[in-house]
Amino acid sequence: MENISSSYSQTTAYLNLETEINFLDNQDSEFSGITSLAQAKQLSKAWESRLGKSEPLSITARTQILSHRLDQFASRLQPFIDSASPSSTLDLVKQKLGTSTPDLKKRHQLLLDVASLMLQLP
Repeated sequence: MENISSSYSQTTAYLNLETEINFLDNQDSEFSGITSLAQAKQLSKAWESRLGKSEPLSITARTQILSHRLDQFASRLQPFIDSASPSSTLDLVKQKLGTSTPDLKKRHQLLLDVASLMLQLP
């Protein structure tokens, strides 16, 4: 169920971001057809309003992409860890992979640490 919810959330973020990008792209033709200062001000306000909405959407999409990539990396490492012989290094790797944090920078660093530790295994 969590996977479906996550996929829905990702799809919604991408569609909302695409909608904003399309809106801003379509305004190019509207700007070229300006015939008065009042019309220019109105289009400018609409453009600025929508641009502000695009930033949080792009951050959300970027966060979801990074989170997905980190999850994929962790899942790809897991089979190698499961088949490795026990050692203190392996225990440390398992501990780092078992750490749950919503902070993407911390997750990224943990996975880099895991990759580095994996290189030390015999």
